[in-house]
Amino acid sequence: MFTKKKCYLLSIALALLVFTDHASTGSNTNDERTTTPAISSNDNNDNANPSPDFDGDGTVGISDFLLFVDVFGSRQGDEGYDARFDLDGNGTIGISDFLIFANNFGKKVSSDDRAVLVALYEATDGPNWTKKENWLSDRPLGEWYGVTTDDNGRVEVLDLQRNQLTGTIPTQLGQLTELTRLDLRWNQLTGAIPTQLAQLTELIQLNLSGNQLTGTIPTQLAQLTNLTSLYLSSNQLTGSIPPELGQLTNLTSLSLSNNPLTGNIPTQLAQLTNLTHLHLGWNQLIGTIPTQLAQLTKLTHLSLSSNQLTGTIPIELEQLTNLTYLSLAGNVDLSGPLPPAFADLSLEVLDLAGTGVCVPLTVEFAEWFDSIRQKGEVLTALTRNGMRCSRSTSRRTDRIGRTTKTGRLWNLWANGMA
Repeated sequence: MFTKKKCYLLSIALALLVFTDHASTGSNTNDERTTTPAISSNDNNDNANPSPDFDGDGTVGISDFLLFVDVFGSRQGDEGYDARFDLDGNGTIGISDFLIFANNFGKKVSSDDRAVLVALYEATDGPNWTKKENWLSDRPLGEWYGVTTDDNGRVEVLDLQRNQLTGTIPTQLGQLTELTRLDLRWNQLTGAIPTQLAQLTELIQLNLSGNQLTGTIPTQLAQLTNLTSLYLSSNQLTGSIPPELGQLTNLTSLSLSNNPLTGNIPTQLAQLTNLTHLHLGWNQLIGTIPTQLAQLTKLTHLSLSSNQLTGTIPIELEQLTNLTYLSLAGNVDLSGPLPPAFADLSLEVLDLAGTGVCVPLTVEFAEWFDSIRQKGEVLTALTRNGMRCSRSTSRRTDRIGRTTKTGRLWNLWANGMA
């Protein structure tokens, strides 16, 4: 039942709608009407992402207006106050909020994003998700489990990790063009990675690890130049590592481990000079370790374990002075001595198990190994190799064991226990 206040505000809203329609068509007949940023957030507002689409149906319309009228005039602390309607965040739902609402009246705020989320729900057996609070409801998208929206109601974060999603990733996800983080890790997703994800040019973090995805890594992902983290590990991805990934120069973390990926390690990965973590272990990569990886001077973690790499460890890797974790284990055809300058690295973990790499029997290396051993209780197992280089490949071996600390380590090496 309409009150005088409702009728009054409704007449104003309709008049403003007619006026804005006339003004927009008169000023530029060629421009399509789009949703413009008209909502400012406020740190004191309980709703971090206010939107005039109060009923969450994707359009700012009459139903939203009727909801707004019911709380018009209320202030923060009043029983009827609802921060969702306080669009300017000043603590009072008044004329200024109404003007913001009127400016967006008739516009689509998040209807496309809602349709995309519905498509995801239907494609991944949404009814059997572990958590699905408010999904498919009329609540604002920002209140749907795992969804965060921006000031305009667009989906900004989609985090459904470990949520029992099954089925394929729908191509419609590429329409969430304001998405900055997509996290679908540790579900049961199958099928290929949609090339349409390359349309998510605002994406900063992409995590699809721990699923059952198949096919190759799309080269189109190289278009996501804002990415800082790319995690595709623990899937069933095949083919080679796309050299195009070297274009993602903002990456700090790249993990493609535990897939049956084949081919060589692309030298183009050396262009990722902001990388701190590079994990390519547990694949079927072949060839030698590229010397170009020495250009990744910010690396702290490098794992190339359990591949089919051959040759020796490039001496150039001694330039990775920030490295704290190095695992080359399980590459049975990797051979030769550790480069002498490695003794200057501040490693905390070194894993050479299952390789043909030998350890020079020098005082420097003995002290280095002991320093690594002292940095954590798990390091004893991780530094096992059991292969010592011959005297012809070692320097100053006559000094090994002259101190208690290095002598104890030398005895362990000699007995194949270190």
